[in-house]
Amino acid sequence: MPVASQHNTGGPGIGMTTSAADSQPPVTTRIWDKLGGLASATCATHCLAMAAVPSLLPALGLRALTNGWVEWLFVLTALGIAGIAAWRGYRTHRSQRVLTFFVVGAGLLMLGRLGEATHLFPGATVLSIAGGVTLFWAHISNTRHCRHCPPDREAVAETPQV
Repeated sequence: MPVASQHNTGGPGIGMTTSAADSQPPVTTRIWDKLGGLASATCATHCLAMAAVPSLLPALGLRALTNGWVEWLFVLTALGIAGIAAWRGYRTHRSQRVLTFFVVGAGLLMLGRLGEATHLFPGATVLSIAGGVTLFWAHISNTRHCRHCPPDREAVAETPQV
């Protein structure tokens, strides 16, 4: 007898077929992942620009983007959207690997930003950039995993049918 699949392998479950309608994640999950990818990429790009060319933004008349509160806004926005996307995606595909990407990315981003704000350790900016890139990858992975699950499906624990 076929068993219910958790869809954490990236393909349809045993005995299940994937139609054209099932090839896309639910609309709200896609929106959160697109917003999250944009927020994470923006955050990582901002951190990279501030580390590589600290005078670039002021020279372009964007001095406000160098303020600490703007950096916190980038981080908190990226983390908030990532949290929503991770929760919605995990409910759909149950992939612990994708959830791990979100947790690691969020941790790196927060640790890096705290390190930058408090000057506790050198290299904090590298952690922030790595966190933003990891979150960006988490959103891509989340979208890919959701693509293989029927729309609005909450994954159920794998249980053999008797």
